[in-house]
Amino acid sequence: MKSKLLDNHLQLNVAVFDDKVSNYQANEPDLVAGSVVTRLINAGEVSTKVVEIDAVGKFIENLTLTADFAYIDAKIDNFNCPAGSAISCQVNGKPLPFAPKTKFTVRAVDLAYATGRYDVSLKTDYSYPAKQQDSIAQTPDTIQPAYGIWNASISLTDKMADWDARLVVRNIANQHDWPDPLEVIHPLCWSEDHLDGWNDGKEAPQARRDRRQAAAG
Repeated sequence: MKSKLLDNHLQLNVAVFDDKVSNYQANEPDLVAGSVVTRLINAGEVSTKVVEIDAVGKFIENLTLTADFAYIDAKIDNFNCPAGSAISCQVNGKPLPFAPKTKFTVRAVDLAYATGRYDVSLKTDYSYPAKQQDSIAQTPDTIQPAYGIWNASISLTDKMADWDARLVVRNIANQHDWPDPLEVIHPLCWSEDHLDGWNDGKEAPQARRDRRQAAAG
């Protein structure tokens, strides 16, 4: 649904999705010759219901404001556990990995200076996804907390010479709350053999964190 309001100063868009996927693919870790590898498996069925709301406002000359919001209900409907997997992969009804429940983004673009030849634009945006689970095994240490990312940029454009220069600053608030990618991959459907291969694999993620902290001094 699309609409224009307030004498076309505000554009509002709403979209609804209901998606079901069969033969969902996932990686399962395994031990081969003493090394941990992953193999692609047919993991089952998942579903996603999404409501998206986008708004674009132009209430002041040369200034454009944009806001996006998404509500995401993504879950595992039927997960096919491979033979020998631990109970940790019994995850029917659990959230789908990498799918925060909500996410919003706000942006502002200001044409600060404009002539027949040169334009100077200022841009900034802020996005905030809710916490999300990053492993299909639903382990507590693979939950990524909610966080906000703030970016900004300034650009100079020469319309006659057809070039532009841009200075971009990303992650101004220095947010870095994401789990170790190894912790995301390896907890998936651990079996007893997998845990033995990790030397009591449940302690492996914490051991990696301890090593990183020690290395950082």
